[in-house]
Parts: sequence; C-alpha cells; structure tokens
Amino acid sequence: MNERALQPFLDAMYRELGFEFRRIETKELQLKGVDIIIRHGDGDYPIDEKGQTHWVNKRLQTFAFELEFKSADKQVREGWLFDEEKVTTHYFLVSDIRSPNSRVTDLTSFRLVSVNRQRLIRFLEERGWGNSFMTEDVPMAMGGNRSHVLSKSDPAVKLVRTLNLVEEPLNVVINLDDLIAVGAAKELVPGTQGEAYWKGIIRRVKDKGEAGVSG
Repeated sequence: MNERALQPFLDAMYRELGFEFRRIETKELQLKGVDIIIRHGDGDYPIDEKGQTHWVNKRLQTFAFELEFKSADKQVREGWLFDEEKVTTHYFLVSDIRSPNSRVTDLTSFRLVSVNRQRLIRFLEERGWGNSFMTEDVPMAMGGNRSHVLSKSDPAVKLVRTLNLVEEPLNVVINLDDLIAVGAAKELVPGTQGEAYWKGIIRRVKDKGEAGVSG
C-alpha cells in the first residue's frame, strides 16, 4: 500500500520532532482510527495518519475529510470524521508529496500537518456545518451534483462525492492553511525548520534502505 510506504519517512520525522510513539498493529484499534499513539507530557494521543499518495507531485492545498461512504453491500455508512466509534484525537495529514518518478518510496519531500479532530469539528459547527447539517441538509444542497461549494474563501470549503471509487465517498474538502489560521491545525513539516532540513532526513532514510519496496 502507498500509505504504508510513507511509514519509514514519517517515523524518522517523528523521532526528529522529539515524539515518543508506537505503531499500532491490532485491527481493533486500527478500525477505531488509530495508526500510532504519541505520548506527549502525561497524555497518550491516538493518531490517524492519512496521506495523499494518489496525488504525488500535485500541489493540493486542501484535504478531504470523510462524511459518508458505501459499504460492500452498497449501504451508506458514516464516514470517519464524525464517527463516534473512532477514538482519534488528531489527524496527521501528508500532502504535497514530491517524487522524481511519482513513486512514494522515492519521495524527496512532503508536507505534514497535524489537525486536532475536536477543534476541526468545533470549527465546522461554529460555521453551521456540523454533523446534523452534513447528515440532514447536505443531500438537499448537493442535489444530483458531485460537488457543492460551502465557502469560496476564508475558509475555502466544499463538498465532493467521488464516484470513481467503489465506496463513492462524500467528503468535506477544506483548505489546510485556513485550518492552520483558525488554530485547528499545525504544520509540523517543513514547519520552522524548512524544506531543505527535512529533505536531508528523507535522504538518510533512503540511504539506510528503510523505505521498503512498495509504492
């Protein structure tokens, strides 16, 4: 899997950022939205890692947060953003992945943004786009369209249904810089250290052969 190919690079970033963490291998916790657990201070934070691995070398400014999807039996299921079964506290979002040959294993740089899930939900609720709006009003707003703009800027937010995927997910797509501006997110990489610094970390991972063979 492309997202699995990101793990050695992410692990190197986490260590460089001073995070104490452990990866989760149990299916039960993964289904609850936990890829890693980071210890910070006296607390443990369940993190859901998500990467734009199908958009390598595409400088996307947005990220998609899942509202609903269709199961294998074509039943509409609640997406991970508002799912109360999920214990995720933060999303670690990997975007703007750069690679000379479009392979994730050969990446040279990427952006890593941490989104506080509860702050994101609170932000959406304050704008009138909370769970009740998404479940009750969105179908009428969307009509038969694949997308619908909720806000053109500050923040830039739209609804998008992706029909070329089996799950046909409905996502709320938000500009990441807008989330950072309102305090719901924080850029970890490149952050204050700059892209050149992190490119050096990535080179070391590849030199050690830690990036695996998938991608």
